[in-house]
Amino acid sequence: MSDSEIASIFINESEVEGQEARKFLEDVRATFPEVLHVVKTRQVTYSVLQHLIDYVQYLEKIGLLEKKEMFHLHDAVQTELRKFLRNPPLVKIPKISDLITTHP
Repeated sequence: MSDSEIASIFINESEVEGQEARKFLEDVRATFPEVLHVVKTRQVTYSVLQHLIDYVQYLEKIGLLEKKEMFHLHDAVQTELRKFLRNPPLVKIPKISDLITTHP
């Protein structure tokens, strides 16, 4: 087998697995929208906290923060990140009466 044949097989398998993953996520979205909401909330929260860490490091790099301030802010963000990882958001399942009222 040549390198191009191996690469073609690999690419085709990756595309099939990607389609299966998209179908699975679509099924989860349709069946369990509350779970998807929690997952998205976790992703956004994690991204925001990571961005804050990068921003604090950037401010220190350009000289707007001293090392002491940078360490203090970095520790505060890390503390929030640890809290978030230990206590993930809860899934809130709406009441049937609320769903009927919202979507008659």
